[in-house]
Amino acid sequence: MSYDDGKMPIALVLQVALGLACLYVAWCILRHCCCLPTQAALLEQDFLGNFADGLERQNLDDPNAVRWACPICAFENQLRTMHCVLCDATKDTVPTAALSLRQQSAMRRKQWARTLSPAGVLQWSSSESMHGQYVITYDALAATVAWTPLASLSPDVAPAFGETLALWQWRHLLALQDASFTTKVAALCTVLSHTSRPATKLNVYRDLAFESIDMLLQIPHASLCSTTSITMLGESGVDAGGLQREWYSLVLAAILAPSRGLFCINHKDDGAYMIDPTTSLDAANLSAFRAVGRLLARALLEGQVLPQPLCVPLLKALVGAPLSVADIAFLDPVTASSLHYVATASSVDDLCLDFTVSTGTDKDLVALVQNGHDMPVTLANRSAYVDCMVQYLLFDRIAQPLASLLRGFNEVMPPDVLLSFDYQELGLLLFGTAADIDVSEWERCTKMALAHAATETAQWFWALVREMTPTQRRHLLQFTTGSSRVPIQGFPGLTSFDGRLCPFTVEAIRYTRGVYPRAHACFNRIDLPLYPTKDLMREGLCALAQLEYAEFTIV
Repeated sequence: MSYDDGKMPIALVLQVALGLACLYVAWCILRHCCCLPTQAALLEQDFLGNFADGLERQNLDDPNAVRWACPICAFENQLRTMHCVLCDATKDTVPTAALSLRQQSAMRRKQWARTLSPAGVLQWSSSESMHGQYVITYDALAATVAWTPLASLSPDVAPAFGETLALWQWRHLLALQDASFTTKVAALCTVLSHTSRPATKLNVYRDLAFESIDMLLQIPHASLCSTTSITMLGESGVDAGGLQREWYSLVLAAILAPSRGLFCINHKDDGAYMIDPTTSLDAANLSAFRAVGRLLARALLEGQVLPQPLCVPLLKALVGAPLSVADIAFLDPVTASSLHYVATASSVDDLCLDFTVSTGTDKDLVALVQNGHDMPVTLANRSAYVDCMVQYLLFDRIAQPLASLLRGFNEVMPPDVLLSFDYQELGLLLFGTAADIDVSEWERCTKMALAHAATETAQWFWALVREMTPTQRRHLLQFTTGSSRVPIQGFPGLTSFDGRLCPFTVEAIRYTRGVYPRAHACFNRIDLPLYPTKDLMREGLCALAQLEYAEFTIV
């Protein structure tokens, strides 16, 4: 084909121009789509899938994994931990060094144990004398407690619930008693999984959490082992675990409030709670202690970690462990030192003591024995005086509320499932560890949204969490999971309401001016905006870290 004067027809020129224009427009559209910010496409992945393949708590730990034994308390810790979760000692702590009260207690946790003699007879085993050792025995029929010398208690009796077990039962429990804590927890979770019932639904107001006491007492016997489903009245959250965790924290805080007069902190450094010896013994208060027992047992059933711990003497009462003068140190270190002096001094005449003890703010005197006002303490009877003081301080003055607490606890908890645990292990089950949150483990066990992982925001988030104070980190954990404490298995042990593992998740949401992170505590999830700067993210996270408790208007 040829063209006159070397010129192309106008129609053809227009066709070529139109084609090129179409190609250019198509190229621009394609470029625009492909070059959209990565985060915009990734934001469509709004839910990462929080549940860990249906696994539950008993599936978490490998009982055959290598662990390091604490040089103080012999607790077997996971290799990733730098401090013992039971006593906070490091791997290189010297047992002869000055130990904290917590470490002293942990070191004595295996002091008394049941064993089988070579002849197959059940017996108490310890390197110490039974003198001065007592157990609190519970009578389930009468709902009363007694202070019983260890020497007079048959080893086949379980003091915490007042029953005699057959030798074959003890053989099984003793085998588990010597197993690792991980194995015990797995066995406990397996047993408790068979006791579950349909959920008990409780409707509560956040500001009236103490009213849950009456609700706990109204749960019928057939539903005592049920899970708890919480509705916070006036809030929009639906309970899938987060409300349940929050409820436990709120109710326990209300119970332990000084204004209630139920519990008190005797040892300021220890920070653990004891039954208030001056508490009223009216029917309402005793019923409240029964409800507390139910609350503690249900927390064990549901795998909840409570934020405020009970003191060692109460934990010993729950598992039937022997008590002695050494346990006074957890209530009053000054009194403990005084009793030690009385027991070891070359003379006690100058102390002008008799068999009485002052009680309450009005300094009333209580006779430890009949006519105690007229019985001076001498070298001949000082051992009896110390024993009487131990009985009064650890038992007599709290006997009725303690009986009510044990009654409520035993109404829920199957009676023999805790016998393989020592009192320190029970404390770990109920209250977790007070150690600072391990941010490196938190980061390692977190599912991070792709939109964050593809930008600097993930690095900013963890850098800011590390900048926080321990208290701020606990508040952030409270906001995002419903609990301020990490489970005993660490961050891998986070669960939903039904016991299934549910890892911590950081989702990505679009940033708009003034937006703050929002929590889905039921799924251990925080929706973190894609902040354009680190300072804006700091502002948002710090606002959350200032919160004690967050209303579940967004979960």
